Amino acid sequence: MRINKDKAIETALMMFTDKNWHCAESVLYGLLEGANISDKDAYITSMSGFNGGFGGTKNICGALSGAAAGAGCLLGRYGNSVQDISLCSQTCAKIYNAFNEHFTTVKCSELTKDYEFSALERRTHCRNMVKFAVQDAADKINNAVKNYTENK
Repeated sequence: MRINKDKAIETALMMFTDKNWHCAESVLYGLLEGANISDKDAYITSMSGFNGGFGGTKNICGALSGAAAGAGCLLGRYGNSVQDISLCSQTCAKIYNAFNEHFTTVKCSELTKDYEFSALERRTHCRNMVKFAVQDAADKINNAVKNYTENK
């Protein structure tokens, strides 16, 4: 299993922009599409509560939540490729740290503080988080799978 990063980014941005999905749903959908996972509906449904920084609380960024969910789907205990949960945990920590380093926070309220939450400008701004989350998660998940298979 390998994520086609370009396909994942393009799909996530299309879902976020054209379909008006939330960031968590869009990121997860993009990652799963990039990995050619066919039945994405149940996965996407599980992300609906992560909109607006975890149920509208403006806490942890939904794009980051979607990236962690993608790692869970593809690297988790019952995932499609590897069964070592520590690999998933380590990859999620790397995803979190890279996001936090790049944006200097993981909180939706801080990431969007300059925008009215329902404004189109905020969604335009949030495309940056969606793109970064998909791109970074795809790289880190692909590297985790590669290292796992080489060391198996």
